[in-house]
Amino acid sequence: MPNEKLCAGCLRDNEENIAETWCSNCSELVCKFCAKVHRRFDPPHKIVQLNDVSENNFSLIETSKYCGTHSDQKSVLYCSQHDKSICDLCLSGDHANCQAIVSIERAAKGAKEGSAADDLEKRLKDIVTVARTSLKEVKTNADSLIKQKSDILQMVSTVRKEIEKHLDELEQDITEEIEKQYNTCQQRVMEQKIVMEKQEKELMDRNADINSLKLCTNDIQFFQTIKTLDVSTHQYETAMTTNITRISLEYEPNEEIPKLVAALKTFGNIRLSETDLELHHIPDKMQQSQVQVKNTKDTKSNGRTGHWTGFYKQHDRQHPFELDIVFMEGNVTGEGIDQIGKFTITGTSDVSSRRIQFRKQYKGAHSVNYSGQLSQDGCKMEGQYNIGGSSDKFTMTFVPKSNGRTGHWSGFYKQHDRQHPFELDIVFMEGNVTGEGIDQIGKFTIAGTCDVSSRRIQFRKQYKGAHSVNYSGQLSQDGCKMEGQYNIGGSSDKFTMTFVPAYHAVSGHWTGFYNQNGNRYAFELDIAFEGDKVSGEGDDGIGKFSINGDWISSSGKIQFCKQYHGKHSVDYSGQLSCDGRSMKGKYNVSGFSDNFTMTVVSL
Repeated sequence: MPNEKLCAGCLRDNEENIAETWCSNCSELVCKFCAKVHRRFDPPHKIVQLNDVSENNFSLIETSKYCGTHSDQKSVLYCSQHDKSICDLCLSGDHANCQAIVSIERAAKGAKEGSAADDLEKRLKDIVTVARTSLKEVKTNADSLIKQKSDILQMVSTVRKEIEKHLDELEQDITEEIEKQYNTCQQRVMEQKIVMEKQEKELMDRNADINSLKLCTNDIQFFQTIKTLDVSTHQYETAMTTNITRISLEYEPNEEIPKLVAALKTFGNIRLSETDLELHHIPDKMQQSQVQVKNTKDTKSNGRTGHWTGFYKQHDRQHPFELDIVFMEGNVTGEGIDQIGKFTITGTSDVSSRRIQFRKQYKGAHSVNYSGQLSQDGCKMEGQYNIGGSSDKFTMTFVPKSNGRTGHWSGFYKQHDRQHPFELDIVFMEGNVTGEGIDQIGKFTIAGTCDVSSRRIQFRKQYKGAHSVNYSGQLSQDGCKMEGQYNIGGSSDKFTMTFVPAYHAVSGHWTGFYNQNGNRYAFELDIAFEGDKVSGEGDDGIGKFSINGDWISSSGKIQFCKQYHGKHSVDYSGQLSCDGRSMKGKYNVSGFSDNFTMTVVSL
């Protein structure tokens, strides 16, 4: 009877009888005969048909009999303080100091009539709702990925067509120029041909004249005539050796073409963007024991999972950083970036004391130990860091999720089939949207609202001392793009804008080179970024120099003057990489310009 369920009581008596029912009081399978016995107990046991009990119920009932910590021990006690079924061994372990411990029978008394099952059913329904919402979002994401792929392929195709169109135009221009120069060459060659054919005929005639002169002249006349012909013949000889020009067509390729081909490594970059979805709230677990005991369980998290910003102090200067932190079951993990580079953190956090410790590990570099204290609401952290025996303070603050990215945005609005660019700085805070910017009309401010759940945004664009324009649009799921319509005086058209990530700048020792007349000339320098200023000192083959200039964190643009000590100066203009660890651009000296590149090598 391998597939049949057997009566538990009969098995204890070494008998095998098929179970047809289930005893709820004993939580075991019973046969038809044993069921009658169980019903005769005082009070009678509740017997249910096996058809009313699912296979999953059997597994759950069997598993729940045993202690979660000591799997070979049955749960016989209940700790109200930790809302957990425990065994006898737990009393001398994790629950040695717990006061509110009762027998499992007392804790379970009246459980079916209490709110435990209702609470659990409600929580399960909430989770199902979240699961369905998540599934819907996943399906929507799958559909959007198909469209995104199609859109990107279309963009790539459009870029290629634009390049091909431009190349076709350039080819047409050079073809027309070839034809023009060819016709000019042909005309000149034909003119030379006509002249040479005429000279050939004249010379042939003169040669014939010499033979006939022998017959019709005396010696004196012949001599005189020959001398006259000799002079003109010399003129022909001179013209033959000096007036002939060989004409050729030559092609000089544009020297920028190989550079363009080398620079065009790809059509672009494809990146994955991941955004946590705001799902429905799942309530904290309620205590399900019916025993009236004060709930001392701390259901609050000791830290807010999400985006944090802060700074650490070093040499009386504040160095900013940003990171994303996850608090889970006493563990702390995350990743972030500062002026040194990208890093990860791993550590622990104590719920009761709110003490936190973690190691900050720079990728491929050194690590720093942090130790601090969380605020009561879990939104602020302060403490000390330690590296190689050196220690100083740090502070960081939780940044609540916003429906839009605060910072620099750029975009355009359409009017009369033309795109008009603009730039602005936007602040999203508690459903409000404010900012200021500039376009071809002039400076303006914006003020409006943004709905977190729908990501719908509305604001008024007010030009200083002039008219205003109403904007209405939709934020992307990651809060980094906005599209919609604007309206002014009943006229409406589209607008698009995109968040521009802030750039970082790394102070330290840099090395690089500048190009001049096809050669590379190396240099080294120490650069310091302070606010929007950049300064430093260095040395190259010309001599020692200092630099002073400015940089823009929103765009990564940088400009500085390189002043050789007691000599000339050179103007530099370039672009920082997003991590602030490299830059490249152009330099200009007395009207001469070429490329430069530099990279940070140490801090």
